[in-house]
Amino acid sequence: MTDEDGLQLEQTVQGYIRIKADQRPRITAEVVTRFVLPSATPLIEYRASDDFGVAKVLLHLQSARGENASVEDKTLTLLDSKEPVLRNRLPLKGVYPLKLAGLGLAKGDQLKVTLEVIDFRGPATGLSALSEPLTLQVTDESGILAAISESDERSARQLDAIIQRQLGIGGSK
Repeated sequence: MTDEDGLQLEQTVQGYIRIKADQRPRITAEVVTRFVLPSATPLIEYRASDDFGVAKVLLHLQSARGENASVEDKTLTLLDSKEPVLRNRLPLKGVYPLKLAGLGLAKGDQLKVTLEVIDFRGPATGLSALSEPLTLQVTDESGILAAISESDERSARQLDAIIQRQLGIGGSK
């Protein structure tokens, strides 16, 4: 390097450039119950993160219609802003109330819910990642009551097993 007077530095400037690889984004999704009424609004909880930023979050719905198994797909945008959610505001947590009433579902149908996150890479297209699919079973009130009683019976059996193990501890051989 030489300045306008022809002078140079006594020692040359040295440095290192470290490149950090951009990791894939991550997203998880949860729902409280898997059995729903056709007019319900289940709450889909999600958590998205990335090492730099999140540009977009999508919700993919795939419904299988009862016996004939015809499949319909629909995609909803949960986040698509011109300003991405950057690392200092991540992980991005949210709850999306999924209104089933407008989807025309009936008892016996299945609804597969998958979330997708797309990371921020400036003007370039970001990488995407999918959550594990959540499968909602559409049923009526009696189906929901049956699912609740089944989980109650399972919980009672698990508690009995725990109590039996606890009573066995410290006993004579």
